[in-house]
Amino acid sequence: MKSALLEIIRTELKASMERLAKAAFDAHAAATDPGSKAEGKYDTRSLEASYLAAGQARQVDRLAAAIMVFETFTLPHYTMEDPIIDKKPVF
Repeated sequence: MKSALLEIIRTELKASMERLAKAAFDAHAAATDPGSKAEGKYDTRSLEASYLAAGQARQVDRLAAAIMVFETFTLPHYTMEDPIIDKKPVF
């Protein structure tokens, strides 16, 4: 059951990263599109889109790091004889 849960986490992280990467790409395209050129000094659409794209790109990087952790994570195997509480000191 733990392996199935771990696989669900991996799948969800990958799906989230794909969605966010597409959103970041779209925001980048909106920021660099000639049609989003400022029409006045208070028109900040392209600037806002570039901030959004940068933030989403950082989130994609964080998700990629999380995926790497979960891809390399191996579940420990416990037996019925293993203690529930580790008696080693926490500090």
